[in-house]
Amino acid sequence: MKRIVLLAGIIISMSVNAMAQQTKDELPYQKHPTLPAFQILLLDSTTQVNTFEAPKNKSVVLMFFSPDCDHCEIVTKEILDNIKEFKKTKIYMFSPMPLSMIRDFYNKMGLAKYKKQITVGQENTGFFHSYYGTQYVPHIIIYDKDKKLIAAYEGDGKIKDIILAVRQAEEN
Repeated sequence: MKRIVLLAGIIISMSVNAMAQQTKDELPYQKHPTLPAFQILLLDSTTQVNTFEAPKNKSVVLMFFSPDCDHCEIVTKEILDNIKEFKKTKIYMFSPMPLSMIRDFYNKMGLAKYKKQITVGQENTGFFHSYYGTQYVPHIIIYDKDKKLIAAYEGDGKIKDIILAVRQAEEN
């Protein structure tokens, strides 16, 4: 619990100025419901990927998480247990925490087996937090194959709801 509070403090401090003028109804992702372009630093600490380069004709799941969050671990396990439901989906998992912690999470969860489908890294610029108004992790955003917003779940996303939204994203 102490680590979740620490993460919340880090996230809040990263973009307190950006959030000062926004309410949940005025967040950028609500005004612009298409997948934004932002950088994710990969675990090798040098390579960056940009969400702008997300595969065409695939839905996209963005998962903002903390490597020391039990709920993030549970949701990741549920996604992996249901990975067949995400066959037409590119998943980006990222955290503002140190790469060493993200690497430990990656290894603990066995994410290397899914490296074609799941990209894991660090987003430490505060972009995601300010764009989506993140207050809790995991924060999951789902876009369809045309990169249009389908659903957003913050902290309380249930796997059945996430799977339904991914199915909807794949059908659009």
